[in-house]
Amino acid sequence: MMLRNGLAAVLVAAGLLFALSAEALEASWAMRASLHIRSSVLAHRPRPFPAGRHRVVMGFKVDKVGKISDVAIIEGSGKPIVDAAALAAVRDASPVPAPPSVLAAGVIAISLPIAFDNSPGTLKRKSVGRPERVITSICRGC
Repeated sequence: MMLRNGLAAVLVAAGLLFALSAEALEASWAMRASLHIRSSVLAHRPRPFPAGRHRVVMGFKVDKVGKISDVAIIEGSGKPIVDAAALAAVRDASPVPAPPSVLAAGVIAISLPIAFDNSPGTLKRKSVGRPERVITSICRGC
């Protein structure tokens, strides 16, 4: 009985370690993918750039080799020129770094907020377009 409980504890610990390493892989990949998309966002800043801070939440899918598909606006900024720039930026960012095999059994559904900032405080430096933060949600099997 003690051997069985000990074996169960080892299996639970191994599963927990695998889950933690999968989460670390997911976080690392999400950061790399977001940085890759950032360079495309910077290249697609809208011109003329409307004043203020504009946020667009993008939805898209990434396959096991990093190809982006099904790009859509989940939440628009209210400015068509900004929304179009965000769409073009995500489409042109394909492919992103391939996700780890733990994540990429199929297609991964992603949402990513992108902020374009041309508010008065940013006028002294170049106006910024960037992912607002790292990929906010990853759905395996959506």
